[in-house]
Amino acid sequence: MAAMGGTLYVADLTVVRMFDAKTGKPKGEIKFPGATFINDVAADGGQLLVTDSGFKETKGTTGPSGSDAIYTVDYAGKILKTIKNDKTHKLNGPNGVAEGNFVVTFGAKQLLKYGKPFAELPYGMLDGIVGITTADNVARLAISSWECTCILVGKEKGPYTVLVKDIESPADIGWDAKRKHLLVPVLTENRVEIHQM
Repeated sequence: MAAMGGTLYVADLTVVRMFDAKTGKPKGEIKFPGATFINDVAADGGQLLVTDSGFKETKGTTGPSGSDAIYTVDYAGKILKTIKNDKTHKLNGPNGVAEGNFVVTFGAKQLLKYGKPFAELPYGMLDGIVGITTADNVARLAISSWECTCILVGKEKGPYTVLVKDIESPADIGWDAKRKHLLVPVLTENRVEIHQM
């Protein structure tokens, strides 16, 4: 989810749904032709960044669909730019997205920036990403990994180390800057963990 200009934007499989942030009233949806798994959305410099992880379910089994994409969208819902797999972009299942045009990949141990490799991480199956400020007041990126069942943290280029461990299926994470809380949805257990940083 992302909130901007009084609107809450919510990723929902093949669309991003829009709601009035105060009343909850639906305000329409943004369609992504050919998308199979719209996964995450983030506000970034007056625009939205949206990922399609390129998965689909067929006969009860989830597999790649080839629709991997990173979209830049204006707040009214117009798609401004689309990055797909090509000779210069190997997206590897783009998943979580954060301000700064950062995207983590579920199919590789990579942090992408503008759709291109930016940093290599020690673990893969990356799901969520969020900018945080640690106790020393340094801005860092926190990234969830299903492979290590952990949250990794590091400066943009790295290195990345384990910040929180032993979290099964850590999904798209959030950051409460006021309270310095890291919010971690535990997907397979249907709950959210709150970690004081």
